[in-house]
Amino acid sequence: MQVFNFFLKCFLLSVLVLSSLHCQGKLPSEASIQGDPVSKVHLNTLQHQGYSVVEPVWDFFWNRYIEPGAIQSSAPERLKPDFRVQGMRPWTRLPGTTGKGYASYRTLLDLPQGRPIAFILSQQLTSARVYVDGQLLASDGHPGTSETNTEPSRGELYFEYTPRKPRTEIILHIANFHTFRGGLRAAFEIGWPDKIKTLQNRRDFLEILATGFLGAIAFYNLFLFWMQRREKAYLVFAFLCLSFALRIPLLGERTIHDIWPELNWEWQYRFNMTLNILSPPLMLMYFRGLFPSALGRIPFAILLSVCGAFVVTLIADTAVLAMLMYGYYLFVAGPVLLICAYIVLIRSFQEAGSTRIMGFGMVIVCIFGLLAIFQNWQSREGAADLAVLAFVSFGLFQGIGVAQRHKESLENEKALGIRLERSKEALIHQRQSLENDLHDTLGSKLVDLQIQLSRELGPGNSSSLLQTRVAEINDLFRGELLFMEDLEFASREPTTGIQLSLLRRYSDSGRELIFQCERPDALDRALSDDALRMDFLQLTRELCTNDLKYGTGESVWRLAATSDSLLLSQKNRIRNEAAAAPIYARTEPEEEPETHLAVHARKRAGKMGGVTRVRILGESYCFRAKLPY
Repeated sequence: MQVFNFFLKCFLLSVLVLSSLHCQGKLPSEASIQGDPVSKVHLNTLQHQGYSVVEPVWDFFWNRYIEPGAIQSSAPERLKPDFRVQGMRPWTRLPGTTGKGYASYRTLLDLPQGRPIAFILSQQLTSARVYVDGQLLASDGHPGTSETNTEPSRGELYFEYTPRKPRTEIILHIANFHTFRGGLRAAFEIGWPDKIKTLQNRRDFLEILATGFLGAIAFYNLFLFWMQRREKAYLVFAFLCLSFALRIPLLGERTIHDIWPELNWEWQYRFNMTLNILSPPLMLMYFRGLFPSALGRIPFAILLSVCGAFVVTLIADTAVLAMLMYGYYLFVAGPVLLICAYIVLIRSFQEAGSTRIMGFGMVIVCIFGLLAIFQNWQSREGAADLAVLAFVSFGLFQGIGVAQRHKESLENEKALGIRLERSKEALIHQRQSLENDLHDTLGSKLVDLQIQLSRELGPGNSSSLLQTRVAEINDLFRGELLFMEDLEFASREPTTGIQLSLLRRYSDSGRELIFQCERPDALDRALSDDALRMDFLQLTRELCTNDLKYGTGESVWRLAATSDSLLLSQKNRIRNEAAAAPIYARTEPEEEPETHLAVHARKRAGKMGGVTRVRILGESYCFRAKLPY
């Protein structure tokens, strides 16, 4: 309940954050539209570092495509811009504009002449083309005037140009009919071509490195899950890291197009949104798998239901979907991130080792993640980098924590195994001592009593019934001692122990035994559990007792082990005098006999979770059992 109250507080906080973000979404600074829009270029930085970020000033023309050279050849009042804006911001904050539409941006740059310069404009919303001094040098998608003739894309505008005059004119045509915001985005960068190429290669390398790092963590945790199937948290964490790894190329522009240049924009966009929706519930499932008592079932079900409700939005129009995703980030993903951090931090104060590593990592992830949501809402260029840092930080610290937790689990299992082995050895010594005491004391007393009764009463005495009772008790006592020995031997070699136990009992009764075992190694592995081996040995003992009491001739036993079950089959002939006994009442062939047939063996098999079938065909009796393990 405390965690659920914390979720409500996070929800209210998210509402306040959304309201503050909306209030901060004021118009870009506007200057009086006089003269030409000249952007600021840091020439000293360009000369010394070979790379610089432009601080652009744009003339903005709403729902108009300004052709190159039109400004100089037309009357100024006919091509007067609607606004003069600064920076790289969507047009949705300008009055009179809507998310869907098209526009032109125009600026002038003072660049050094006679030397090639590379330009980078990243991820414009959502299709663009660029003209430099009247030349079409790059395009991404196809800007149109309506949704039908506009082809969206999510790529990088890269081109090279050699200025021939002091002032260079750049015109951008941008169209958006597929997301709820349109216009400029990210940074406007220039530099010497070799420097820009090096910068691009470094970015590609970091993007591929981050993707490969998270992918490696995902496959490593799949391997951990394969080793410890009961740890479902490893499997969930693997899928979570894999979802992050798949999202990183989609946050950039280059690697996804290098891998799959013909990828449709809409499918790419919807796939990215699907991964966004899946991440919060996977994170909840992961931490609840690690700490089951930290979040109750009802709050957990409510959170998963809220996340699942957003899956329906994937069928919506992409513009509506994009708007709903921002609501999902603020009202679901952000609070879920805080809840998970809260769960881990609370546990980190109670537990040391891996939990504290996870808690420290979640603090860093929360900082990067919430900043990424804020930057994305503000359309700032650092949002994607912050998101990647959040993904990598999560994978790094949680991966270290999971590996440490796995190591701790193995150490605990090893320590528990040592304690169990010591307890087992102590029980063996105690059982051997008990066997020796019983054999040396009670056993010898029973033998002495039987001899003394035989001498004093004589064979013709009417009290011979007492001798019979003493003899039965002595045989029963001897059988229990031998069974204890069988248990000890079977604990080391289960299949051989069962075979020797049956062989001894049938030999004592003058009966033949045919013992068949398929895949004895698999059977030994299946019977490695002490409780299962004890029950299975008791089952074979009860079947053997039943056969020795009512059967005759040779007895056929078959044992086998499949991937998940133990198979047991026992057949024998019925003695003539036992054929009429109620316990062997005949039924029609292939029909199940009365439930009182082999009742003890069937009850034991039922307690073991197995199924049995008992049949009598003519003079033959057959018992079959399938027992899970």
